[in-house]
Amino acid sequence: MGQRLREARQSRGLTQTEVGRALGVSFQQIQKYERGANRISLEMLLLLNERLGIVLINDGVLSGRRPFQSSDDLNAMEADLVRHFRAVKNEQVRERVLELIRVLADMG
Repeated sequence: MGQRLREARQSRGLTQTEVGRALGVSFQQIQKYERGANRISLEMLLLLNERLGIVLINDGVLSGRRPFQSSDDLNAMEADLVRHFRAVKNEQVRERVLELIRVLADMG
């Protein structure tokens, strides 16, 4: 994931400082992500997409048979779902949405 970040950053002509500023972290944190010293959280993946248009997760990463392992396993649609779910501020609405998803999942 870190190598993908480095390649995407460099292909856009961005410095680690510029990426860090856009994400609200230091350039040292970006260095750690790129070296693989720190894992890139789901929140950071979403911010990279939203603020810089950098998508590090490809569609089809999940096979459907494999259990969820980490935020690295989210495909673009799932990351979009999480981003929109987080945007819902009403806790009761969030609970109902989650309930609906559970029902739909149980239906197969």
